[in-house]
Amino acid sequence: MGKIVLYIAQSLDGFIADENGKFDFLNDFMRPEEDYGYAEFLKTLGAVIMATTTYKDILKLGFWYDGLENHIFSNQLLTVPEGKTIQQHSGDPSALVAELRQKEKDTWLVGGASLVTQFLNKGLLDELMVAIIPRTLGRGIPLFKDVDVRYAPELKGSKVFSDGVVMLHYVFANK
Repeated sequence: MGKIVLYIAQSLDGFIADENGKFDFLNDFMRPEEDYGYAEFLKTLGAVIMATTTYKDILKLGFWYDGLENHIFSNQLLTVPEGKTIQQHSGDPSALVAELRQKEKDTWLVGGASLVTQFLNKGLLDELMVAIIPRTLGRGIPLFKDVDVRYAPELKGSKVFSDGVVMLHYVFANK
């Protein structure tokens, strides 16, 4: 059965982007010699889920998740690059998550913060892989905001990288 996994990076002080929605603080850590487990993680996936802003940011970067189902939550009519497909959704993600959990491969909840909060509040997240980036932003978009539910996830693993990045892998076993 497929799991819903949030794989994300945050600053040391808990932000996934600065107050303008930029994630430039990650630039020093995008090096070809280290991918922080990203390539191995991608092999486990059959789908990605993201919200409008994340989708638009990915398109600006000229990136696409080839070979994966692309599910976008948006209340806007979205443009899709030529030759690519998305499945657009709005509202409660519970039915989509139930469908994706029946698949063999996992699904990556890419972002953004409001969608992450919705998944947490509805108990739809199975695992969290968060890379703690050794930078502080002072203010910005927090990873967790307005979460109504308390969790005590179990630490599945951790890895410290030579540049100070720490990858934490949690399982929401008691939700």
